[in-house]
Amino acid sequence: MTNNNRLITMGKKKKGGPLRIIEEEVQEEKEEEIVSNNTTEVKSQESDDADNSDHGSENEDDDDEPTETKGKMQQRHKREIQELKKKTASMSCAVSKTDKKGKKDVQDAIKKLEDELAKRHQKEVEDFGKKESKREESGPTEEERLALERLKIKRDKNIKKKAAKVEQEAEMERQIAEEKRNMGATKKDVENEKMQRKLISKKLRVHPIAPDGNCLYAAITHQLQSLGDSVPKEHHKELRLMAADYMKKNSDDFRPFLEGPNGDMMTEEQFNEFCQRTANTSCWGGQLELKALSHTLERPIIIYVAEENTPDIKMGDQFQGQPIQITFHQHAYGLGQHYNSVTPVVNEE
Repeated sequence: MTNNNRLITMGKKKKGGPLRIIEEEVQEEKEEEIVSNNTTEVKSQESDDADNSDHGSENEDDDDEPTETKGKMQQRHKREIQELKKKTASMSCAVSKTDKKGKKDVQDAIKKLEDELAKRHQKEVEDFGKKESKREESGPTEEERLALERLKIKRDKNIKKKAAKVEQEAEMERQIAEEKRNMGATKKDVENEKMQRKLISKKLRVHPIAPDGNCLYAAITHQLQSLGDSVPKEHHKELRLMAADYMKKNSDDFRPFLEGPNGDMMTEEQFNEFCQRTANTSCWGGQLELKALSHTLERPIIIYVAEENTPDIKMGDQFQGQPIQITFHQHAYGLGQHYNSVTPVVNEE
């Protein structure tokens, strides 16, 4: 119904009870829906004719395709339910509370509208499912087939690329191993063999310590634990503080052996900074720190070196008790000097 016709109808005084008025309104809504649907069908037919003239018989089966997605259909259903709720609320308000018969008639009419809408929605859902099933049975469309083909090609390229990278890395490892074989034993291998020979004569073997900058202090900690001292695993932090404090209090015994940036002896300020780094960072330690720890712990310390012509280093001979024993490695890691601990070799009978 056009707007003008609606205005004329609204201007007329409708006769009959509330139910008669509601029935007329429902009939008017249906007439408007029929006109709207006819207009849509005509436009849709014109569009289909144009498509068929352009594409020929390729789109003969397009009518079987759903015209809206499932999500859009569900949204439309929600809108129609809301619209019906508003309409039925208006219908209920049009009846006087004292008019029991009119009220019952309105309720029956509302129930009928709700049932009709529910049945139509159910049918649309079922029809949509049938169309989707038919579409799945017919297989993927040309567009979907091309998209899958592109995805497969991309996946195959990625697999080949990864395989080539793995092969390249494996080839590099083979080349490195071959070069090592051609070069013979490395400095690290030679050093380890010499250290092993020296320790086996003393019935000892290397106990590896992590190369994290705290190796000297961690090796001392392991030795203290092996000798029965009750110290925590993180005791290397306390050892750093002890070494730094002893060196700072006895700077005349340590500062002359430390060079500043210019190659001269460290100034007092530079030496204090060195002590701060020793206490609070993971900077590497050496013989000066070992000397400080020997005096602080009041224990002798023996540092085994791999070189046969180089004597082992001993500190704190004036102290009694079992010595702390560690090993010094010049070529253990690419970063430079390293300290490990030792453990006794247990005879297996």
